[in-house]
Amino acid sequence: MIKIVGLSLFLLSFSAQALVPVEGILMGEAQTEIQTDPLQKVFSDIYDKSKEGENKKVKLYQSTYESGQLLVESCGYLAPSTYATPWQEKQAKRAVAATLQYIGIDTTIKAIGAYAKKMEINEGDYKRLTNNLLKNYCSKNLTIFSLRNLEQSFQHYYQNPRSEMVPTVESSPFATMAVKTSTEKEEARSREFDQVIKNFRAFCSWGGEVEDYRMLTPYLNNRYIMSFVFKNMSGVQDQVTGKEQKVVAVPDSSTVQVACTELICRKENLTTFRQKFPVSVGSTGISTDLAKLYCHHFRFQNDPQGTIPEVKAWIKAREIEDPIFETSQFIALMTGVPDLFFGVNTYQDIPLLVRSSVDERWTLWARDVLNSFSKDMLYEEALKVKVEPRTDRVALATKGFKVELTVTMGEMDRLMKDHDKLGLTFDLKLTKNYLRSLKTKWHALAQEVDLEGQKKFKEDVAHYIDLQLREKSKFFTQKMWNEDFSRLVAEELINQVLIYQGPLFESYQEEVLRVPVKFSYGLFALSYLRYKADAASGRLKLNL
Repeated sequence: MIKIVGLSLFLLSFSAQALVPVEGILMGEAQTEIQTDPLQKVFSDIYDKSKEGENKKVKLYQSTYESGQLLVESCGYLAPSTYATPWQEKQAKRAVAATLQYIGIDTTIKAIGAYAKKMEINEGDYKRLTNNLLKNYCSKNLTIFSLRNLEQSFQHYYQNPRSEMVPTVESSPFATMAVKTSTEKEEARSREFDQVIKNFRAFCSWGGEVEDYRMLTPYLNNRYIMSFVFKNMSGVQDQVTGKEQKVVAVPDSSTVQVACTELICRKENLTTFRQKFPVSVGSTGISTDLAKLYCHHFRFQNDPQGTIPEVKAWIKAREIEDPIFETSQFIALMTGVPDLFFGVNTYQDIPLLVRSSVDERWTLWARDVLNSFSKDMLYEEALKVKVEPRTDRVALATKGFKVELTVTMGEMDRLMKDHDKLGLTFDLKLTKNYLRSLKTKWHALAQEVDLEGQKKFKEDVAHYIDLQLREKSKFFTQKMWNEDFSRLVAEELINQVLIYQGPLFESYQEEVLRVPVKFSYGLFALSYLRYKADAASGRLKLNL
């Protein structure tokens, strides 16, 4: 539950489309002319909700993590950079942090407005919330935006919400229903909103000092976030090629770069930025210089010790996993793919969501295969129902009587083991004395060598069992047996009674026994039955 605190805030009307770089920073004034959103094109591919767009989103999402891994791998061979003066080194570090701050503030303000609208926070509560954020979370030395500019932007993105800023896979063909349900529920959105507010606090807390990054440290040492920042500073962004569907980094003038002069940092165009950004001695390019700064400086940033009391209090109050959740949510804003953690109540639920991807796709594949078999398979062999004799005396004595039948069509079904088949079971109700009479009568006929009597006896047993089988036929939409089926069941039951050597028949007390009759269906037999059912119901049109 989000706690909204603070006082009411008077907001001026504002129609800008994006955060506007400050011109009158020292005077606390902001330019109010409308500008093109500087990050609109950078994030454009993750906003596309078409099937093709979702495919691009997945590829760009994967590229985000691959780029982060490549950045860390480069640390194995990149030596520390050397600058002509310590001042230049500080300015380079400050420009990196300022670019991250610019992207972070711009992104989180839009996201806060979008989440507030999605969660139906009324305008009064929203004003109090944003007033609290600006008053208590933002550094007084913030230079890339003025507080007035931030205030106006908060109001603008509440009145004109960018709903695409809320990460979602609702329209993705690659996400399972379990993942969609988990990430779209209200509790997940509430937790995400909590993290977005913490994102804003982190970005707005920094005041330009490279000796004290304040709450930026988890973001500065995150390989995935920094690889994205470095691509912006290098003037390139990832794009998915048309035919090959590969992700490539291409030059783009719409990327974000922030250059600094002492503590004053402003967004610049790429040409001006390259002129102002300090390069290292013997530099082979800005990308390499940035990677070296990450490997030997930003990667090892921890929570600052000599920071201001407010930041110390925030650091002390958070849990050990909070920085991970914060950065994960910001990566979700970057990629448009929500983090699974915010949709679960316990960590044990995460493996279930991951497994749902395999389970759901297997189920869809199995259905498609069955449908394909029903339409396209040529049934050249007959459907066969075969009794599997039970001759194990121990099993009969311990587990009782049971008639097992396999329903197959073709060699593949017959080669499959029983646990690879679909089982269906019903019970026959027979008295203990009736089963004893089967054994007694058969022994008498065998001693007399009465072959005709044995044949007639089997027919009588089959007729008696057939009376119960007719009752069970209502459970089968298609007729599964003919007149010979009862005879097969009767012969198997007689054989089991003759083999049985347990204590069941020692007592003459009347007792009704349940004798399971189990069918084990092979895959091809199931597809054939499905085919017949489709044809009989009219779902399948036969072209003869």
